[in-house]
This record gives sequence, C-alpha cells and structure tokens, in this order.
Amino acid sequence: MSTAGTATIEIVRAGEVHLQSIVELAADRRLDVTDPQRAGRDGFLVSNYTLADYRARLTTAEHFWVAVKGTEVLGYLMAYSDGQIEPDEWLNHRIKSTLGAFLVIKQICVSRRAARCGVASRLYHHVLEQWSTSPVIAAVVSEPYNEASTLFHRKLGFEELTRLTPPDGKQRMVWVWRKPREAMLQAQYAVAIDLYKHEDTTNWHKLNNFFYITAGLAAALGFTLGKEGEPTRSMEEISQSLAMVICVIGLGSALAFS
Repeated sequence: MSTAGTATIEIVRAGEVHLQSIVELAADRRLDVTDPQRAGRDGFLVSNYTLADYRARLTTAEHFWVAVKGTEVLGYLMAYSDGQIEPDEWLNHRIKSTLGAFLVIKQICVSRRAARCGVASRLYHHVLEQWSTSPVIAAVVSEPYNEASTLFHRKLGFEELTRLTPPDGKQRMVWVWRKPREAMLQAQYAVAIDLYKHEDTTNWHKLNNFFYITAGLAAALGFTLGKEGEPTRSMEEISQSLAMVICVIGLGSALAFS
C-alpha cells in the first residue's frame, strides 16, 4: 500500500479494510523458532492468528485499533477483557484465577519501517486512556530476553507481575498496569467534596431548627413572665417553675445542636 506523503498518523478502529495488512504485519513479526538469534531481534508474535481469527475479533475485542498514515497500516493493537478469552488461552486463565478481572493486550505489532517512531506508544496510550475499570496485562515471550520490550513497558508504567511457562514451552513475562494513584485520589477527593456538601447542608438545617426552637421558647418565656394583673402566690410559683423549665429545655436544645 502506498503512503500519502503529507498524511499524519491516526489511530482508528480496525475494520475489514485493514485485515489483509494486519495479517501481513503479523506474519512479518512472527516468532521464528528455527532461528533464536533472529527471533530475539525481530520476531515476537506467538499467536498464529489467521484472517478469520482477526475478522472475528473485530466485533468481540473491546479494543482493536490500527495506526494508519494515509492508506498504509503502520501497526495495530488488539486487546480484550477477561470475559472474552478463549478456552485454550492457558496463560490468561491462570492470570484470571489470581488477578480477577483484567484487560489483556493480546497483540501489538508495528511495521519495520515505522519502528522507533512512537507508533506502539500511541497505540498503548490510546487504550490506557480509555480503560480504567481493571488492570491491563501484557504477556511477552521472555526467552530469548527482549530488552526493548522490557524498557518499553516500564516506561509506560507497567510492572512485572509474574513469569509463566504455558504448554507451548515458551516462558512469558507478564506485565501489569494499574490505574495511577493520582486518578484514585482525584476520585476520592470528589467523594469527599460531596460528603462535605451534605454535612454542610445538614448543619444549616440543624441551625435553622435551633433558631425556631429558641424563638418559640423565648416567646413562651415572655408570655409567662408578662401576664397582666396581680398574680397570686401560687400563680407566681407556677410561672417561675414554667420559666425554669423553658430555660432548661432551651439549654438542653443548645447543647444538643452544638
């Protein structure tokens, strides 16, 4: 496919029109077990997906993106959640039994002519910026040791989770990425603000009710002490007792609201 000279690299959802280029890229980057030295430099893909496999993932994978420049496919990334893993994915089922829910970056591949141009980083960031509900994992063949992959994942914030050897005999280094702590703190801050607003509203309601009770008690006290006419001794004692009760109620209400 030809490349438009003035076109910029875009990340778009993979479609039927991209499938043939994806298959060709995958074939070019497949792990060559007959030549370990070459495999360490060039090959790294171990899932021998066919055109039909990629076509099926167009609808089942939550993330299937291609980096395109004009009409040329420079790279692709396919990732899906633990609910979409196939029965024969031994490694992903092992991880699910311990880690729980996750998003697995099943394949990422960049053409040789676009290597070291930031295409892989853009594809990763495009997924990580959208996915925050569970950890993201990526399994990389670790024999022979892939130093470039190790540096790449660490730069993006991934941490080594474990090393497992599936039935195919090729040991995998499993990387995991979790939502940054800053984002978690921001979420907690938003919750704290909501709680503060609720408590503040509640306190204002309490203060308003206290004012109503105070005004009512003051009016009752004024009515009791301001009766006209010559009070008898018994009435005077009753008024004083009632005034004392009102004062005690007012004091008790003030302490309760405080």
